[in-house]
Amino acid sequence: MTHEHGPYTLVSIINGNGILTVDDQQYSLHKGNHFIIPATIKSWTMNDEFLAIASEPTD
Repeated sequence: MTHEHGPYTLVSIINGNGILTVDDQQYSLHKGNHFIIPATIKSWTMNDEFLAIASEPTD
C-alpha cells in the first residue's frame, strides 16, 4: 500500500487479526488496534484475515 494524499494514513482494525510489515519489521494487528502510518513510510503491506478501515487527511 502507499499514501494517496496527506501526511499520514490512520488505520483501524475492525475485525480479525493480521500482520503489518514496514521495512522488513513485522507488527501484530488485532481487532481494536488503531495506528498512524506517517507519509515518511513510502510503502507497507498488511496480510492475514482481518478487516480494516483507513483514512487520510486531504488538506
